[in-house]
Amino acid sequence: MIDESEEGEWDMKYIAAMTVLMAGTIACADTVDVRFTGTARGRNVTLQKSGSTMNVFAGQLKHTLSNGTGTVGSRLDGDYLTFCTDLDQYVTSTTRTYEIADLATMPKPAGGMGESRAQAIRNIFGFASGQQFVNTSENRDFAAAFQLAVWEIAYDFNSAVGRSSLGVSSGSLIINAYGGGTLSSAIQAHLNDLFDAANDFNYHGSDVIGIASETAQDQILNASIPLPSAALSGGLGLAGLAASRRRR
Repeated sequence: MIDESEEGEWDMKYIAAMTVLMAGTIACADTVDVRFTGTARGRNVTLQKSGSTMNVFAGQLKHTLSNGTGTVGSRLDGDYLTFCTDLDQYVTSTTRTYEIADLATMPKPAGGMGESRAQAIRNIFGFASGQQFVNTSENRDFAAAFQLAVWEIAYDFNSAVGRSSLGVSSGSLIINAYGGGTLSSAIQAHLNDLFDAANDFNYHGSDVIGIASETAQDQILNASIPLPSAALSGGLGLAGLAASRRRR
């Protein structure tokens, strides 16, 4: 949490730092130590990728960040909810040092998703307006849909084709309910909204950042929402967040 007396100064420094980061002009990469501590809200699903079938958790991941270096990394301290961009590596409860990374260069070491896919992920972050971080039981379907949308964008989105390149039944990823069968109607409805936003929302906020490792699963997070704020257990509920998205 940020002390209210420091919040305005922190915001200005953070925005300035992230502007530099997104422009790719940081000479030396900021780093942060990262440790996986468990899962929060989401659903188990079954994925098919490159001929292999995987049963995985799709949703909010809990990570503790500490010992950050650099202007951005030093601001990342505490417990955060994250989403992953990387289906080829695993989270680890052993502390690893990650780099603060441009989304376009993730996942590592796979070579990166490119700027158009990175922008599509920023778009769904902006569209969701924080609902992806609501840590309540009624948000399990949205948290799962958000993670599935991140994966689908990172592996399948084609900006030349647009919205029609996104779908769970074709492409590099095939996504089903756990054990097979179609996803629930609630998850599919959320996915449709997120896929629309990926192509159309055009979000340019500086709050979405990546943390990347050559040896552990890459993550994305909102640096301005550490836990317990990320849980949003009081105050702004799902209805308020939905209304916030509609006003954008």
